[in-house]
Amino acid sequence: MNICFFNDIHILGGGELWVLKATQRLENLGHTVHIMCPWRSALYGECLRRQKRLFGFSRGGIVPFYEPIYHYLRKNEIDVLCCTVIGQFNEAEILGAMVARINEDRPANRKMALILKTGLPPMGGLTPEHYGFGAGTRVQRLHVVSERVRQDFLSWQPGEENFIQTVREGVDLAKFSTASIDRTEAKRHWDLKPDGPVVTCLARLSPQKGQDNLLLSVSEIVRVHPDTTFLIAGTGEDEQRLRTLARQLGVGERVRFLGHVEDVPFLLAATDVLCHPSLADGLPNSLVEAMAMGIPVVASRVGGIPDLVEDERSGLIVPPHDIRAIATAVNRLLAEPGLRHQLARQGRERVIERFDLQTNTDHLADLFAAELEYVRTVPAAQQTDGNRRPLNVLFLMNTLRTGGEETEVAILSKYLDRRRYRPTVVSLFATDEGCPAIGTIRAAGVAIDETCHGLATWNEKAGYLVGKIEREDIAIVVACQDARFAHQLFDHLPRERCKLIEHGGIVAEAGVTPKHNTFRYVGVSPAIRNAARRGMANPGHARYLPSMVDLAEYELENRDELRAAYNFGKQEVIVTFVGRLDPKKRVEQLIRSAAELLPRHPELRFLVVGGHDTFQPAYASELRALASSTLPEPDRFLFTGNREDVARILIASDMLVLPATGEGMSHVINEAGAAALAVIATRDGAAAAQLNGGRAGMLYDADNDTALTRAIRTLTLDANLRRDYGDRLRQKAEKDYAAAVVVPQWEALFDEVAAALPSDHDSYIQRFDGLPDFPVEIQIQTSTLCNATCVMCPYPEVSKEYPVGRMEEKLYRKIIEECANEPGLRRIEPFLMNEAFIDKRVPEWIKLAKDKVPHAAVTVTTNGTPLVPSVTDRLIASGIDAIWFSFNGAKPETYEKIMGIPYEKVMHNIEYLLAHKPDHLQVYVNMIETELMADEIAENIENWRRLGVQAGSSPLVNRGGNVTNFSELNYQAISEVPVRSCELVYYKMYILYNGDCILCCMDWRRSVVLGNVYEQSIREIWNGPAYREIRRLHTEGRDGEIPICGNCSYTLN
Repeated sequence: MNICFFNDIHILGGGELWVLKATQRLENLGHTVHIMCPWRSALYGECLRRQKRLFGFSRGGIVPFYEPIYHYLRKNEIDVLCCTVIGQFNEAEILGAMVARINEDRPANRKMALILKTGLPPMGGLTPEHYGFGAGTRVQRLHVVSERVRQDFLSWQPGEENFIQTVREGVDLAKFSTASIDRTEAKRHWDLKPDGPVVTCLARLSPQKGQDNLLLSVSEIVRVHPDTTFLIAGTGEDEQRLRTLARQLGVGERVRFLGHVEDVPFLLAATDVLCHPSLADGLPNSLVEAMAMGIPVVASRVGGIPDLVEDERSGLIVPPHDIRAIATAVNRLLAEPGLRHQLARQGRERVIERFDLQTNTDHLADLFAAELEYVRTVPAAQQTDGNRRPLNVLFLMNTLRTGGEETEVAILSKYLDRRRYRPTVVSLFATDEGCPAIGTIRAAGVAIDETCHGLATWNEKAGYLVGKIEREDIAIVVACQDARFAHQLFDHLPRERCKLIEHGGIVAEAGVTPKHNTFRYVGVSPAIRNAARRGMANPGHARYLPSMVDLAEYELENRDELRAAYNFGKQEVIVTFVGRLDPKKRVEQLIRSAAELLPRHPELRFLVVGGHDTFQPAYASELRALASSTLPEPDRFLFTGNREDVARILIASDMLVLPATGEGMSHVINEAGAAALAVIATRDGAAAAQLNGGRAGMLYDADNDTALTRAIRTLTLDANLRRDYGDRLRQKAEKDYAAAVVVPQWEALFDEVAAALPSDHDSYIQRFDGLPDFPVEIQIQTSTLCNATCVMCPYPEVSKEYPVGRMEEKLYRKIIEECANEPGLRRIEPFLMNEAFIDKRVPEWIKLAKDKVPHAAVTVTTNGTPLVPSVTDRLIASGIDAIWFSFNGAKPETYEKIMGIPYEKVMHNIEYLLAHKPDHLQVYVNMIETELMADEIAENIENWRRLGVQAGSSPLVNRGGNVTNFSELNYQAISEVPVRSCELVYYKMYILYNGDCILCCMDWRRSVVLGNVYEQSIREIWNGPAYREIRRLHTEGRDGEIPICGNCSYTLN
């Protein structure tokens, strides 16, 4: 098999070390293994050192991320991609898109499998989709490292037993053995007392590893065992804090920080107790390794640790954060040799039984093979969940309260096919109204994001939502209420990747907003749709989708039982109104009718179900006052407020009255239909259509109080007519308004929108691989001269082949004028393949760049010899932002041997600059890692640090094959094939003195000329066909087809 491990983390922790160990074992079994990880990460460096098949990616920067990975997987014919879930991006979706695209082009017997792996329980902030749940065949399986972690996932996602597999890691039992190393010799090596107890903590120095709790327990341990030494091994972001804490606690002399330890068995051989006080973990390698070597352990009860360490049998378990428990457990082990030996023996037995690296990796290979067989032999239609990645749909609500839009979203949340659509709800403003729909939405597992409630301004809300839409890859936004805010959002969103559906419920609102951002318009009535069509570029993109009702909530056979539960008398006729109490509902008309009817019809009782309107709260109070003052028996006209049991109340009622005007399509009429309830409504909005022109209910003119009173009296006196209307309305609801009828129409609309979106593949290219349309940085060669003869530079040889050149001032000014109009430009460097300050014009040209292009930094690299005080004074006056000195050698003789220029003169020039430079001017030193100065790099860095200058080193590069003595000078590990993408062609332009734009700073012999700035603009060249072709070849991993790139070592390390 061709196997690829994908790991997006920069540290070298237990999971990364396991990847290296598993890789070696799988290679021994005859498999080909590749490792993908961030460029310059610790794992990347270790893979280089071990000469593993490697690809280093860059994410979130200027180098394409998505396409280079896709082409690498495709080019190397990967069979199994095993990705550790880190969550810095959604690996399941994005890698899944790559796998799906690759599989489209492969025959069935060559298809590829994607497997996710995690060592931790479900991480906060990650959704089920991050772990592959619901992503269908794009993720075949989720591997977890312990049964305890598996149970945590099953508690989070019940019913996924087949998807989640426990796949243990393991330890090399031959390497970590009780007999492999002499403990006395190990203690002598670490300069430890032969008989002094040693407590070791071996883990990344990170807050989650809990080393601070061990430090807090040291005082109590040394009180009982005063000769104890504590070894803290590992590196990480928490190192300085832990060192400071040890000093503050007064235990600094007891605690030794060892940094990274290469030979872990030799360290463990000197250890008496290993303490792992972690606060969050999967199944730590250091525990397995210590137990394999027969060392007793104390560890926290977190993650998968209890699967490894059985308390009082193979180690001691303590609660996380419990300092006293740590001290007690360590003291107990140090005081009881018999217990130490017993736990050590049983711990090693447990590791041998369950955590043998060879056995577990062989099992992993079998699992990979089984997944491949499934992917390649089972027809796609029979594989779980289909092939399409679910569409992320965001329902944007101004508020969540009692209303038709909320009900609509609740029903969609409940019934949308989650294999195809992934809904989420955003509420912009909080209200003091209740919202029955919230419970339904959350019960359906749909998140309601209320972050905007705490953001004061529209701009803050918009900024948050633009970030959310891009971060969560929202494909469709449905604006369910006032759509003006949604249009503001879409003025800042890439409309090719996200589409707006405007959902309209009122005719008057259909034309309020311009429709240039509206991809589709949905009106809940034909009249609303028709009103919106007038503003749509394509009138056919305005659709009618009716309001709907969930028939499953209306169990009509329970009517008598519900009436009894509500204490409705058998002869009572219950007249109900349902809705938010705002003036357009016109409930005062119902009160006037009740005042006339109640004295003559003692069987009547009126219910007003609904709460006040947040924006018009006085109306509800006025209604109550009106009812109290005009009705003879107020207890027969009840205001119930908001209710969660509206469906049951409607089933128990006898008729619904809706005197409202200004409605679109009333949800409550459809709900009454679901309850088989007779309805009286005004001839407003869609009511006539809902009531089938009066055949499924009674219609009246809104201003006619007498007509409403007459209709209520008629239905009160005729139970058969009520039943007849109710049955007809139920049939209408089942035929036109049931969720089973309308939800598929929504899904068809979403599918129509999805067809207009870029494919997953194209979408991710746009998202991750978007390139600037103008260079981010520009290097300019003002002249071709250099006075140094550096042994690792092509200049001494190449300069003999080409004439001396000097840039014309008019060309330089043309370049700067173009740059002045490009806000994306971040840096101008007036040097290239030369010594910049041999050209005496450069200080003034730097000033010109600073004056004309203030948004860009201007920097330069120099060997320093021309920077005599008079030149330095002009340079300082130019306003330059930063200077890099090329300084190769800590000793004068080494420096002069490498660079061929006088050490003392350059030092004098730099010291003058440091003494006179303004605070804003940054000074750096860089050196190239060659065999000649390998032993002086650290010394050189320290020398400059003492002078207050930040110094560093860079690997030697053969500069496209132009450094002919590269093999003699290089001592760093490099690969035989490229292990990453070259970033230079994606963000930087290189302009020679004659206007030629060459490929990069490696192209000393000008083998690739992409244009000339005398003849074209920088922007034209940057976006021209020559540059595009170069970038395409690099992105596809075909840069070897460009001769200079094929000979270059820049991407070999």
